[in-house]
Amino acid sequence: MSEQEKTVMEAKIIDLTNQQREKFGEFPLDYQPKLQEAARNKAESLIACECFSHNIGSVTPWDFIHKAD
Repeated sequence: MSEQEKTVMEAKIIDLTNQQREKFGEFPLDYQPKLQEAARNKAESLIACECFSHNIGSVTPWDFIHKAD
């Protein structure tokens, strides 16, 4: 998947999430480049370890966020 396709898919996910949040009277989510980078790195790590977990060994989701630019 190209970077452009990833960006389009991520924007669509945010849009669909915000549509649901609006139905429940919640504020919309904003695009956050740092969180996008962290999420991509986390997803790539999950694929590499062939697992699905909040933590990968001792690495937590927060670690991905702190490592993002």
